[in-house]
Amino acid sequence: MATTPVDRRRHALDMQIRESLTGKHHVVAGEGFEIKRSLPHGHVAAIAAMANKLKLPALLGPSCRERDIIYALILARAIRPASKLATSRWFKDSTLGVDLGVVGISTDEIYSAMDWLYVRQGTIEAQLAKRHLQEGSRVLYDLSSSWMEGTHCPLAAYGYSRDHKRGKTQIEYGLMTDVDGRPISIEVFSGNTGDPSAFVNAVSMTRDRFGLKEL
Repeated sequence: MATTPVDRRRHALDMQIRESLTGKHHVVAGEGFEIKRSLPHGHVAAIAAMANKLKLPALLGPSCRERDIIYALILARAIRPASKLATSRWFKDSTLGVDLGVVGISTDEIYSAMDWLYVRQGTIEAQLAKRHLQEGSRVLYDLSSSWMEGTHCPLAAYGYSRDHKRGKTQIEYGLMTDVDGRPISIEVFSGNTGDPSAFVNAVSMTRDRFGLKEL
């Protein structure tokens, strides 16, 4: 039998009286509570939804603490690009840090997770190549550089400076993408590497690692 709004209100009132008699207390909605702090979530949800659509977590590797850290770093890079130290401090200011359990994470943990990711780089790039390349594909490749401060980077060397920084050492890195610009692989070179050498290395990579004979 259908109930009317009056019946539903009467039932709710009866329940409230019964609960009051058993010692329960009721407060008016919106009263009795004070919001001390809320965490922004919309941007995190949007980026996470796209990352899941791209199957990013599975691409990174098996579920583990290191994967959660790397996944959080990647999403943070899309939401709020910053240094590793600044990102580790920012995690507490969004639901991303809470959801992935990285609030209060140390930079040592971050660098350890990056070491874990480095070991998996070849596997990840092979999966990306399988997704986006095929025999006869057009592959785009670009060699770029960044000037360096300090003296302890083993790849730092003097070379052609695209940044026009005279007297500064640099490192170089080659990025390979498919025809639509989706990244496939990246490799870091000594700062004195010439374009021809890097390009030949990229061709060898597509043949030896990705198994493509024509591109």
